[in-house]
Amino acid sequence: MGVNGGAFFSGMQQSVTNHDVILGVIKSYVFALLIVWICTGRGYFVQKIRGAGFGAESVSKVTTQAVVISSISVLIFDYLLTAVLL
Repeated sequence: MGVNGGAFFSGMQQSVTNHDVILGVIKSYVFALLIVWICTGRGYFVQKIRGAGFGAESVSKVTTQAVVISSISVLIFDYLLTAVLL
């Protein structure tokens, strides 16, 4: 975009604070735990989930469900964490 590298990094140093970095680290850990918790739970109870079926078909359905639930949960928790931590 034609911006000098030195000017870019100087602007980043002036505008990014320690609070921004800490908030990013906290959010990444929360998102990781949320995704692991959802995907592990869906995989562990794959036979008990209604409508999933058996075998490879059930694994594919539950995997799709886990991805959708995880994506929506990350969006919701991102909003909540930003509202609480800012």
